[in-house]
Amino acid sequence: MKQLKLLLIITLLALPFDAVQSQTQATEQLRATIKKYILSQLQLSKDELLLEFPNLEKQSLKKIVFDKIKVLPSHKPVHKGLQLIKCGFFRNGQHLKTLNVNTRIRTFEKVVVSKNRLGRFAVVSPADLKLARLETTNFTKKTFSMLKELSGLRTTRVIQAGDVITENLVETLPVIARGSGVEIHFKRGLLEITTPGIARQDGRIGDEIRVKCVESKKSYMAKVIDAKTVLVNL
Repeated sequence: MKQLKLLLIITLLALPFDAVQSQTQATEQLRATIKKYILSQLQLSKDELLLEFPNLEKQSLKKIVFDKIKVLPSHKPVHKGLQLIKCGFFRNGQHLKTLNVNTRIRTFEKVVVSKNRLGRFAVVSPADLKLARLETTNFTKKTFSMLKELSGLRTTRVIQAGDVITENLVETLPVIARGSGVEIHFKRGLLEITTPGIARQDGRIGDEIRVKCVESKKSYMAKVIDAKTVLVNL
């Protein structure tokens, strides 16, 4: 009996390690390979990512004798949420098997949220904001990870305390405010005339805004040149 046990041990030791891998070992190696790939694709740190593998435990990996697992190329980019990750099992460079792994990608990141209620067109200051670690898996709009990114911006609508600040909720301050006086430069070829006007809309440099000529009372669409000047090409 002792000789039989000894023979069995010697036989197992003679086999390559991967030939006697358990289901658990193979599954863990597969998970680790997928996680490393997704981290590189989404450029996240380990604590910002949580992977879930529905039904992976039901897929038998015990009969696959391999020494390497690779995530295979795909024409679809990695995205948050549920998707299939195609993996290949290799031995001595030979592709033995392909497995489609159902993978749910969840992300948790530090994002800027509002500490206080902010009215529409309120200028944002760091005192109004804080950082919070939240699940961002289902976020479709860009968020902010640093308070200083929002310094000097203003809100586009009312923001409630605790709301996540996304790119559509803030904007840069206009250089020309609605109702302010401007110089309207009318230009046609080499001819240029300047006349006073009133801005009918807020505008940033490069924006097209509506202005009213004080003398003619007519309205025009003009390009914002600076804080006092707009240009109308005739």
